Amino acid sequence: MKWGDRLREEGFLKSKRYVEAFNKISREDFLSSEIKKYSNADEPLPIFLNQTQTAPHMDAIFLEEASIKKNDVVLEVGTGSGYLTALLAEVSGKVISIEFFRELSYFARKNIEKYHFKNVDLLIANFYKFCIDLKFDKVIITAAVPEIPWFIKEFLNPNGIAVFPLGKDVPQRLIRLKDSKIENLGLVYFVNIIH
Repeated sequence: MKWGDRLREEGFLKSKRYVEAFNKISREDFLSSEIKKYSNADEPLPIFLNQTQTAPHMDAIFLEEASIKKNDVVLEVGTGSGYLTALLAEVSGKVISIEFFRELSYFARKNIEKYHFKNVDLLIANFYKFCIDLKFDKVIITAAVPEIPWFIKEFLNPNGIAVFPLGKDVPQRLIRLKDSKIENLGLVYFVNIIH
């Protein structure tokens, strides 16, 4: 069974567009050869540099809770293997993804190139020192921040949504920030952001 169908059956995906994206983008394409055999496990998988590829159900939660639309401009913080980046590229208008580790960004670029997206920009940067003259409809952070970044609203358009794990220690809380309202979406387990 493909991930889109599986996540829909399990109740994580509701949007047909997201189901189709998960069915099209193969998780295996974003894993190293020795880890590919675990691609059907709905759990985080190691990539390298002590980083992980997020469990698919969690990627589904990011898409659904951020309510990614087809014309959205999305900022992803933490490119990782590029799997979520590719999913975002499939369902949005434009994705700018930043990664702290140069090696991971190169790994992600090779993986994403298999799908020939024209709407993805990969940058190597520290999120806490990231400057860009652009506003985003959605911001997704895939590593836990110790506290809500005070500057995150500067990146968001009016009515923009940010979804991110919050807290230094596990379990963390998954937070959705919209219109200055903070919503707790539940407990999650993520690596901490590096900056």
